[in-house]
Amino acid sequence: MIRKFAALLVAAAASSVAAPSLPAGTDAFLDTHCAGCHNDVDKEANLSLESLSFQPGVQTNFLTWTKIYERVAAGEMPPAKKRRPDPATTTQFLKGLETSLVQAEATSLAEGRATRRRLNAYEYENTLRDLFASPWLQIRGLFPEDGEAHRFNKLAEALDVSHVHLARYMNAADHAIRQVLSAQWHRPPTQVKRY
Repeated sequence: MIRKFAALLVAAAASSVAAPSLPAGTDAFLDTHCAGCHNDVDKEANLSLESLSFQPGVQTNFLTWTKIYERVAAGEMPPAKKRRPDPATTTQFLKGLETSLVQAEATSLAEGRATRRRLNAYEYENTLRDLFASPWLQIRGLFPEDGEAHRFNKLAEALDVSHVHLARYMNAADHAIRQVLSAQWHRPPTQVKRY
């Protein structure tokens, strides 16, 4: 039971909500009008659309797509010297991209300011100590070290979950259960009384 609870706890921390996707015509528009300059070879303005995926949950990715929207909406892209798309195609592209970005922003706001993350080593150890009412448990060294971001090991961007982490967390929970259950109860000495 405890093992299943720990697995659910770790899985819930690692799960992610399905992110909104780009509309169907977006790739065609980018391939036709943007990828000639913004590719892995030329990388104009340090932007490659070939390797750029739509991951609005990642702040830098969201800002990149927002910048693409703003540049196309302002008429800066494609540049005046390049063949420009007709206004209907541009409007359709902008409307689709805007819908995706607004939906991604709404999802982000619905989740709140704090992003989902897993427990770091200290928090996991303290959780098991509280769960089993065993303040002497020491399991922190049983799994890989936590990543750091901005010199903190509690930020979601540094606390990824791999299959190694998940296996080590489960082993640490098993170890904690064995430690708690291994306490030996001392039987009082037998006394024989004759009356």
